[in-house]
Amino acid sequence: MLREAGEQYGWRWHAEVVPDPDSVLISTDQIVASADSRILDNVQHWFNLAKVAINTRVGDAWIVDLSC
Repeated sequence: MLREAGEQYGWRWHAEVVPDPDSVLISTDQIVASADSRILDNVQHWFNLAKVAINTRVGDAWIVDLSC
């Protein structure tokens, strides 16, 4: 599905299956979309994909900001 979406929208990305994705994601200098705190705490750039999905697909979602 990811590959098909990339082709459909002309996004320059690739998708692959690896035995240990955590180490691959942590070692990249690219933007990472994850909800795993171990990964997010150790990457240079990250994107909150869950927030965007909720905001765009669930119009009346009750969101609590725990970032204090």
